[in-house]
Amino acid sequence: MNGLGINTFTNTDPLVTKIYTDPAFQEIYILADNRIWVFVPNSKRFSDVKSLAYIGQIDVQNIVITDIAVQQSGDIREIFF
Repeated sequence: MNGLGINTFTNTDPLVTKIYTDPAFQEIYILADNRIWVFVPNSKRFSDVKSLAYIGQIDVQNIVITDIAVQQSGDIREIFF
């Protein structure tokens, strides 16, 4: 993963860390540390992906995120948690 800078995962417990991806998604979403981390792969072909570039993260106050769902329609994405 490239571009995390000072941001790092502090808890990678496999019981609470989840990766969300789909052929229709342009991004890869990771639920970790009660945040939704957003990455873009360096290739659109899954077999050619060598790295992920960090785009940003979604922090939600006063709620524990246990799961997410992503709906994508063209360039519009909705993230439900």
